[in-house]
Amino acid sequence: MESQLEKHILSRFGDLQLQDVDETAVQEFITDLKRRTFERRNKKGDLLKKYRLSRKTILNIIGVIKLVLGKKVWGLWELDYGKRVKPVQPYFIDEQITKIIEAAERVLFALLAGTGMRIGEAAGLYVTDVDLEHGVVSVSREIWNGIEQTPKSDAGMRDIDIASDLVQLLREFIGDRKAGRLFTACNGSPISANNGLKRVLHPIVASLGLPQTGRLLHAFRHSRVPALRKKGTPEHLQLQWIGHSSLAVTDGYNYTAQELEYRRQMADMVGLNFTIGPKISHLDATTNLEELLASA
Repeated sequence: MESQLEKHILSRFGDLQLQDVDETAVQEFITDLKRRTFERRNKKGDLLKKYRLSRKTILNIIGVIKLVLGKKVWGLWELDYGKRVKPVQPYFIDEQITKIIEAAERVLFALLAGTGMRIGEAAGLYVTDVDLEHGVVSVSREIWNGIEQTPKSDAGMRDIDIASDLVQLLREFIGDRKAGRLFTACNGSPISANNGLKRVLHPIVASLGLPQTGRLLHAFRHSRVPALRKKGTPEHLQLQWIGHSSLAVTDGYNYTAQELEYRRQMADMVGLNFTIGPKISHLDATTNLEELLASA
């Protein structure tokens, strides 16, 4: 609240009387916040990044103003914050996943891509959750803010069958270990999603020329559904492996319509689905339909 007061609110309204902070003034303030580009600099004054305020941040800033003024003042206001824009969840195509896995953190990223697990679920895995003999990874817990807990839904408690090449990667990674967490940080604690993003995934994604926005670790999960559907995986296995309670939720993870190459392959595979007969170069005006069909 203090940073919002100092950075945004006081610079705009600090010299005004409270009665002058009315609906019109606040609406103009909202418009300016939406339009303006801000800068973040380090202590030396070097520019780190330029950014625009999100709708949520603007709502929080106006919330501080409302708190100061009181509901008797703003209760009847009809402020326009603009249309809410749904954030775009990134996903990776097969070629991008291959490059990311080859770049670094091979086993973790391969596991996320090959199972569709959430990063918190992967962080919660123990060596004993991996059945290398049968190629099954059992999900029964997740890490959230460094705390171990059960998955957020009953569907999250599941067994995920994994491909033989992923089994081999995990076998080499686990080695002779019989207990303990599958993945650990340097200090022995569960791996941190934020550290994985900043230190590993962001640099890799940047080197590939991909956007560094959105929930990038979750992009592996969103990439798994179209991979399963392109291979014709039965719906009941999609639900089990991804951990969704219904296909309606899984449908929100389907990006096959955005993959032009895949659509072309499917169109060629289906073909015309009918036979083209000999070309008829000329039809006599007196030719009737019965004669035309007989000659085809």
